[in-house]
Amino acid sequence: MVIKMSVLEEEKFKKTTRLQVAGRILPLKGSIPGSETSKKSDANVVVTACDSSHRTKLVLKTKLAEGGEGAVFSTSIPGWVAKIYRRERLTEDRKAKIEIMLSKPMCCEGICFPAAIIENEEGDFVGYLMPRAQGIELASSVFKPKLLLNKFPNWTRRELITLCITILEKIKFLNDRRVILGDINPMNILVESPTEVYFVDCDSYQIEGYPCPVGTANFTPPEVIGRDFKTFL
Repeated sequence: MVIKMSVLEEEKFKKTTRLQVAGRILPLKGSIPGSETSKKSDANVVVTACDSSHRTKLVLKTKLAEGGEGAVFSTSIPGWVAKIYRRERLTEDRKAKIEIMLSKPMCCEGICFPAAIIENEEGDFVGYLMPRAQGIELASSVFKPKLLLNKFPNWTRRELITLCITILEKIKFLNDRRVILGDINPMNILVESPTEVYFVDCDSYQIEGYPCPVGTANFTPPEVIGRDFKTFL
């Protein structure tokens, strides 16, 4: 990975100290794609991916993961997945934040940044399209000696240092563009090799006035422990 030394101002998100507060839940004309498949592995629902210049039909295929915010599906476009939010997560501020994230080019291999908004059949915002990640979570491999030996038996200190540099280069790429990885969560960093690392859940990153709403205790500075992450930048 080669990091460009200088970043043009138009490639950076705006500086601001003004917090964007949580918005109302958006009205919904249609249904949430895949919501009826909570106990099924396949969705097979047609949705539309929209960026600033294109509208592309695609199919949600297999449900890959599910969490508190929604579910992630493989799609009919190889190498791309869709995150579909739960009903209560479809808010005005979330949609506005994703739109801002789409306004700048974020071309860095392994950073699974939103690439397009996902709309349902009625044109409602329901999620976003992102590159598909691969690898093993940092938390369940490198952070535990026995698991490290099991997952990467041939690694030495050299590979671990290379991995550290790879992760830091990606964080620098984000910081140079005024994107703050507010939640350093080893569950959201996937390792394929010392030089192949994937960052997921990028929609939680702090962008302009939109805060990172979550944090991981081990990486939270003491002065903000106990505070609601959604209430400050």
